[in-house]
Amino acid sequence: MPTIAETFTLAFAHHQRGELAQAQRIYRQILEADPKHADAWHLLGVAAHQSGRHVEAIGSISKAIALNGSIAAYHNHLGAAHAALGELDQAEISFRRAVQLGESDSQGHYNLAALLNLRAKPAEAIACYQRAVQLNPKFAEAHFNLGNALRDSGELAEAEQSYARALAARPGYIKAGMNLANVQLKQDKARQAEATLRQVLEIDPHHVEANFRLGSLWHAQGKLAEAAQALQLAVVANPRHADAQNNLGCAFRGLDRFDQAEQCFRLALAAKPDFAEAHNNLGSVLQQKKEYEAAAQCYQSAIDLRPDFAEAFNNWGSLCQDQKQFDSAMDYYRKALALQPDSADTLANLGTVLQMQGKPAESIAYHRRALTIRPDNHQSHFSLGAALHLLGQEDEALASYAEAIRIKPDYAEAYHNRSFVRLSQGDLAAGWPDYEWRLKCKDYKGRRFDAPTWNGSPLAGRTLLVHAEQGLGDALQFIRYVKLAEQSGGEVIVEVQPALVRLLQASGFGRVIGGGSPLPRFDLHIHLLSLPGIFNTTLESVPADVPYLAADPPLIATWRQRLDSYPGFKIGIAWQGNAAYTFDHFRSIRLSEFAPLAEVEGVTIISLQKNAGLEQLAALADRFTAVELGSSLDNEAGAFMDTAAVMRNLDLVVTCDTSILHLAGGLGVPVWAALSSASEWRWMKDRSTSPWYPTMRLFRQRRLDDWRGVFLEMQTELTKLLVGRSTAPSPGQITGRSPSADRGMVTDDNQSPIPSSQ
Repeated sequence: MPTIAETFTLAFAHHQRGELAQAQRIYRQILEADPKHADAWHLLGVAAHQSGRHVEAIGSISKAIALNGSIAAYHNHLGAAHAALGELDQAEISFRRAVQLGESDSQGHYNLAALLNLRAKPAEAIACYQRAVQLNPKFAEAHFNLGNALRDSGELAEAEQSYARALAARPGYIKAGMNLANVQLKQDKARQAEATLRQVLEIDPHHVEANFRLGSLWHAQGKLAEAAQALQLAVVANPRHADAQNNLGCAFRGLDRFDQAEQCFRLALAAKPDFAEAHNNLGSVLQQKKEYEAAAQCYQSAIDLRPDFAEAFNNWGSLCQDQKQFDSAMDYYRKALALQPDSADTLANLGTVLQMQGKPAESIAYHRRALTIRPDNHQSHFSLGAALHLLGQEDEALASYAEAIRIKPDYAEAYHNRSFVRLSQGDLAAGWPDYEWRLKCKDYKGRRFDAPTWNGSPLAGRTLLVHAEQGLGDALQFIRYVKLAEQSGGEVIVEVQPALVRLLQASGFGRVIGGGSPLPRFDLHIHLLSLPGIFNTTLESVPADVPYLAADPPLIATWRQRLDSYPGFKIGIAWQGNAAYTFDHFRSIRLSEFAPLAEVEGVTIISLQKNAGLEQLAALADRFTAVELGSSLDNEAGAFMDTAAVMRNLDLVVTCDTSILHLAGGLGVPVWAALSSASEWRWMKDRSTSPWYPTMRLFRQRRLDDWRGVFLEMQTELTKLLVGRSTAPSPGQITGRSPSADRGMVTDDNQSPIPSSQ
């Protein structure tokens, strides 16, 4: 028959294997034989505790302590049973007694530390954890929980060391690795956090939180492709991880993969409908897709969930700005700024919308405030440069663009905008290389081909495709360079907007193809607006022989018969450009502003305006009369064909900065340009004449939106012109019929052909 000692050994073996029912049955048999067997009472209590019967456990372990109160383990397990019942005072008494009896027992110090931490006694808990790891440096859980206590106490560097020791003690300890990475991130130790997360993913490549954290870290660093890859692993493992779906959407948005971004944000909201950030982010993607009404609804949802959501107000302001609702944009930006006064993004946006409203001085102040908050924000330096240029502070604008480029050396938009300053100053040699950066700008919509780009070397019998870009006016201005390209010893094909094909064919350009038509074979290609740089154009070498555009002779004759019925000095006018152009509100002019021209005696105003803007004619019938030709122009002959023929029968064309202006300049007819003080680079700075168009005179605003001053100046010059015409010894009619005629042009004898660059 086995002895009690042998029976106890058997029970303990069952206990170690987790066979608690068998172990407890044998412990009770031992106690029937020997009621004073303290170890049996102790382990019977431990088994009851492990089975969830904590009251029974306390009774059994207390009997063990009554028989032998000097055993630390008894008090330790009694404390655990009390703690399980929420009897924290009794648990602390037991744990402290266990530590007293077993000073060298790391487990006792660990258990007391855990209880003290639970009882919000962090300093004492930390001391106990520290004693536990001092006694047992390999005690991974003690290092881990010491790290938690230090982290919660704000001692992040010390917490980092504890998590690292836990991971070193147990290399596969994923929880320690994750907490280590998180505390490294809180200390802005991105490089160390990345290494730690990679270590976790070596253990478990599909760990959801590790992929989520690593992807989020890469997104913050601008590594969008890597971020998307990691975050995709996270959402594949857990599609309802709303934060991971949201961050993946942000990565896709940054990669311009808007459809995928939208799907991610919608999945995030399906998992978490009250996720304000996802509503806001979904709105931003819909805004990019120009689904403005849906975007506004998303921003409203975000704000309903979080009334203090400054970023949502800021984005809603941006939405209004995209729709040119500048006053509404200002309202939303100001709400955002009231909620978050130190938001550099909102300050910069306020500056931009003020710039769009023609208030560059106020704009500059906001951009400078944004830069005091984030001095290395390349976008704010860029926006400041744009505002300074608009205000005419060109040296300061160049400095701002240079700073933006210093911070972000591949900042295409900054190089592109810098080209505007340099070109407007007449520094064409420096301007053209900067202008080429437009091809790398995010929003650039130019054509791209597999064929090599022409560098200006002899064509040697090869075929070159010159393809137009940007607007109709740009094509009309720079089409002149095709003649130079044709001198390079090869064949030149020109692809332009379909609206220009007939005009260019009538003007003697060879192989002209409308955009969208099948292209013939070609060996090289070049963007049309790259040609000035290819030919190293300077102010002195601008190919300005006009006319290089031509009107159809039969159409000229037809329109001469019709226009001869109108008396006096005939002025053709156009006032409205393409409203879709971002800066159209700077260049287009209210028709009423042209009234001073109509007031000059002997003048007949003829409208060349097509489509948008024609409604203004009827509204001004009581102020001045204009012969309306626009509705009958170019309907049968093709775009610009009638308009060109009419221009050749006018004495003068007066227009805002639109394609009509370039058509008149290319035809070599007398033309006056009404320019905003924020005019484009091509009209340069402080000039009344254009190196591009010899028969053109430039009239500029002295301050933004002051069109009255422009047209009063024109009225004065027009009066002088007509007086001179009537008193001339041999009164020749001022007309556009002679390509070389510059009659009607008033030149500035004091104007230097090359304005000072500084």
